[in-house]
Amino acid sequence: MKISIMMSGGLDSYVAYYYAKNLGYEPLPIWIDIGQPYNKKEEAAIDSFEFPVRKIKADLLRKEWDNLPTIDKQIIPARNLLFTIIGSMFSERIWIMALDGEMHGKENDKTKKFFADTTALLTYVLNYFRPETIVETPFEKMSKTEVVRWALANGLTKEQLLKTSTCYHEKKRNCGECGTCFKRWIAMKNNGIDEKYLTPPWLNSYAQETVGSMHLALRDNDYSRFTQKRIIETFGALRLQGISI
Repeated sequence: MKISIMMSGGLDSYVAYYYAKNLGYEPLPIWIDIGQPYNKKEEAAIDSFEFPVRKIKADLLRKEWDNLPTIDKQIIPARNLLFTIIGSMFSERIWIMALDGEMHGKENDKTKKFFADTTALLTYVLNYFRPETIVETPFEKMSKTEVVRWALANGLTKEQLLKTSTCYHEKKRNCGECGTCFKRWIAMKNNGIDEKYLTPPWLNSYAQETVGSMHLALRDNDYSRFTQKRIIETFGALRLQGISI
């Protein structure tokens, strides 16, 4: 079965390609340039991959339209919905990357409801062409740390993973200033991979706010924002770095 894998050039979607092959699917990697400020970095990453990626240009984000994401405001409204619709034009199954620990936050296009509702909508819209269209994430029960662990256990090398790009800075590679750099650092650190960042990601404002909120979550036994697994992995990476928690 063919499966559209919506690529970002980052760790999750790169590993998803091999995860799909491991399950016996025929993966169709698709990258969409919607004008994100870091698009050149993403494209450079996917050009380095050892498998071909379909590229689609959709000029939707522009400075003059005041809709460009920034390091502090990273969320692109309806991004995953747009990608899902495009992916459905190529196959009856679409993978959007959402991980355990981030499917109940403020990004509604990563929630279980999003996957269920878009599956129902696209099944209805495309029913003339096929009986069902499924939208899902392969990593619902896996954190980024576990995704990297699976990759290393299934033949992918550290060098392959380091080719990916998970950073929201417009030009800098592994800026260390954005939240995605902090999340990537945690996953790599917990798997024994030390990666270079221009500034220490554990010191950026997102990391500081996240760690503070995680302490409060533990104190109040409130895991509505961060799961216990995500807290344990975050604190584990910090301890491996020699930072007391």
